[in-house]
Amino acid sequence: MDSAYFHPLSRGAEAAVQGYLNHKVAGGLGSGLDVEAMQESVRADFARLVGATADEISFAPSTTAAENLIVDACGLTTRGRIVTDRLHYFGSLHLYESLKSRGVDVTVIEPRAGRIRGKDLAHALANGADLVALSAVSSTNGFAPDLAEVCTLAHRSGARVYVDAIQAVGAAPIDLGAIGVDFCGCGAYKWLMGDMGLAFLYVRADRRDELRRTQFGARQLHPRTRAGLQDAELKAWAPKSSGSSFFEVGTIANACVAALSFSLPWLLNIGAARIASHRQVLMEQIEEGLRRFGLTPELPPTLASPIVAYKHPRTEVLSKALKAANMYATVYRDRVRLSPSVFNTPGDVTAMVQLVGDSL
Repeated sequence: MDSAYFHPLSRGAEAAVQGYLNHKVAGGLGSGLDVEAMQESVRADFARLVGATADEISFAPSTTAAENLIVDACGLTTRGRIVTDRLHYFGSLHLYESLKSRGVDVTVIEPRAGRIRGKDLAHALANGADLVALSAVSSTNGFAPDLAEVCTLAHRSGARVYVDAIQAVGAAPIDLGAIGVDFCGCGAYKWLMGDMGLAFLYVRADRRDELRRTQFGARQLHPRTRAGLQDAELKAWAPKSSGSSFFEVGTIANACVAALSFSLPWLLNIGAARIASHRQVLMEQIEEGLRRFGLTPELPPTLASPIVAYKHPRTEVLSKALKAANMYATVYRDRVRLSPSVFNTPGDVTAMVQLVGDSL
């Protein structure tokens, strides 16, 4: 009941991964699988999912790695000014606290009633900034900021916007191009229904020239090609001009690419709006059920967020009860996080609500 932690693989994705493994077992011979074509198809499908072009998407090892790459490419590892907020991913907050110790001017906005207010962001940007970094959906409590407002405020102050969208893409509609986001990272193992070891990094096309290349490797080069009919004459390796190769340096997690080769077309076919609507019904059922036990969500469920969190006074008891019932929810020191997905049913919700109620 918390796919925001790690979304289960579908049977279709499992079959796609097995097909890739069979290809590897055969040494890449006779399987008919074109791995490079699969990679480019996955890149294009993700671009469609977020309102981007394939040329604006690079592969990265993880969402946090993508954020580090952007910070470095912006030249902000030892100087500059960065604005973030306390509801951003805790691993990212560690990044910015570390940069602060190196001399970077870092402002962390504190939430009010579980939200980051636009007026507080505007105040933090009053003296300008280089980068605003935030989560499209907070993994802490499900807060989903108005990204269009964030981009307007940031751009007005001269700052660029980086969005961690791992808890949004695949769970709710998002159009990075229309919103005005400059940079975005999104891992594959949550709502994209893939696995760990692969993420996508979006860089708006007109922001690319503002960045510096900080890493270099084979994936930034065209493969050598034969010159005419003379096998002995090979053209030299040549750099690619495409933006999609800007951050790519070496091999990527092809087993995860295989999973995504099934899940991304499935998500595009179903549509994020339908997924959000299905989830919203379950979220409202959760809220109605837990209210009977005196629990209210930190923030009301919305179509924009797949996450809802409830304060809970006896989380140790709840953890034991969940394990005994073979059910999963993320339990923190003082609260429980729930995040149903497409495979969850009203019956699942009824069982979870009863279990939480019994643990009080």
